[in-house]
Amino acid sequence: MSSVGGGKREGGRERKFGFLKVRNFLDANRSVAVPKPAAEVAVKAPARVRVPYGERAKLSKNPAGKRLFEVMEAKKTNLCVAADVATAKELLEIADKVGPEICLLKTHVDIS
Repeated sequence: MSSVGGGKREGGRERKFGFLKVRNFLDANRSVAVPKPAAEVAVKAPARVRVPYGERAKLSKNPAGKRLFEVMEAKKTNLCVAADVATAKELLEIADKVGPEICLLKTHVDIS
């Protein structure tokens, strides 16, 4: 600290142009606490209600969504597979293998 703010001696006297003021400030602020954010108001999210797929099918207005929920309920699964294959033959092989375990098979329209 003697090199900051005039701790050097000049003519046998320590310069007083704020050395003590700076030193006192630094001593008082060696560990500055980071202010904590204002207490946030805890907003409770509404409790999630688990509605069975069959009930969701009854509530669905979209025919495709209704059918999907019915399939999910019947097969007891929500597992989907995205098949990224080039031919219809490959797609059918995948469908035969995983069909009983899934509710949806997603494909691309550019299959030959």
